[in-house]
Amino acid sequence: MRRSLSGFWTILFIAILAMAAAARTCLDYADYGGPNGAPPLAGSLMLAAEALDLAVQAGHAYLACGSAGLQIVELSDPTAPVWVGAADLLGDAVTVDVLGDHAFVGVGSTIKVVDITSADSPIWTQTFSAVELVRHIVVAGETILAAADSSGLVVIDGQAVPLFSSVSTVTTARPARSVAGSVDGSTAWVATAAGVEIVALDGGAPYLTGTLVLGRAARTVVADADVLWVATDDGLLIACDVTDPRTPREMRRHATPSPSDALLLADGFLYQAGADGLTRVAGVGRRGTLVTMGSIPTPGMTHAVVGVGSHVYLADGAEGLQVAWRQCDIVTAVGPLASARARLVGAVPNPIGPGSTIVFRLGEACNVRVGLHDARGREVALLLNEQRPAGAHQIQWDGRLLDGRRAPAGVWYVRMDAGGTLETKSVAVLR
Repeated sequence: MRRSLSGFWTILFIAILAMAAAARTCLDYADYGGPNGAPPLAGSLMLAAEALDLAVQAGHAYLACGSAGLQIVELSDPTAPVWVGAADLLGDAVTVDVLGDHAFVGVGSTIKVVDITSADSPIWTQTFSAVELVRHIVVAGETILAAADSSGLVVIDGQAVPLFSSVSTVTTARPARSVAGSVDGSTAWVATAAGVEIVALDGGAPYLTGTLVLGRAARTVVADADVLWVATDDGLLIACDVTDPRTPREMRRHATPSPSDALLLADGFLYQAGADGLTRVAGVGRRGTLVTMGSIPTPGMTHAVVGVGSHVYLADGAEGLQVAWRQCDIVTAVGPLASARARLVGAVPNPIGPGSTIVFRLGEACNVRVGLHDARGREVALLLNEQRPAGAHQIQWDGRLLDGRRAPAGVWYVRMDAGGTLETKSVAVLR
């Protein structure tokens, strides 16, 4: 009888997902020809170093990129993201989140605050020592939570003036690896080798209240209103009831092909960034049930996943920022661009130099010619002259002119001729 009831709930859950898909615009991964039936990526942008974490706010992505510090990308067109600024933080940036006009970046054993009021000229303003390696930072309401290895959980009041005037540290039983906060702001759940350690955040100084012992080392955690998802080192996904945040109860366990390095809950779906390089997508049902929907292939290992609007943004260890469509989209169509017009997005970065990237997008397949021109309109370097398919594209320039010389410093012009569309963008070359 129990097995029969279990089958009934599974069938019912799949039927509910089907009805939700009919009511909204959802992707059917099986309709696409990519690996594992996954849809193609919507866009991408190579960055100065591997992307280890990211946050998205107000049309910009903020990426922790190791030795390249904080990299900032504009997302006005998610299919053609454009680099706009960076902050050198004198160390390896491994994690980041954003609150208001500030980005909080984990750099070694410190938390560094970057003023992002102006995205193209971020300013590093403050540094706080966490003593141990900062592994994960997340903003929960107005509170900044940082998992800081043997130091445990660092709690920062984001409304304090000045920042860092109200900082507390809660030592966990085992080194802190990842953290999630409850919707009401009362509780933090910290992933450690001991399981999930529970920290009370309200009522004055934060304090440890207990541990959810899972029998396995917790790797990363993410939560919605009443379910906490825990990924373990041996590839399990464990759903826990956190209707009462201080007394979580395990509900279900799911085996996955690979341990999860990052989790995202968005719009009734769970995105799991696996250590094998695939980001798997599953529908989430009542009491921690999962139905596998497909996967998103990326060039390298995905370290973080963020969902905003119609897209999912991924921090990729090999290729910087990757942009994918959500499993269930809020737009009316996914596929070829609605407009056949080609667009020259520009150069990344600008000013440019050897190794800079020229970004453009095509509404339909056509021959594309991209050249570098001087102030008199003469073509001094040919960057591309070939047939390209519809979509977003990037090409790199080695900094040399047609005669082999390096381009001298000054203002130059990138011109694109694509399917009858002519566009020109000015760029500055530095030496």
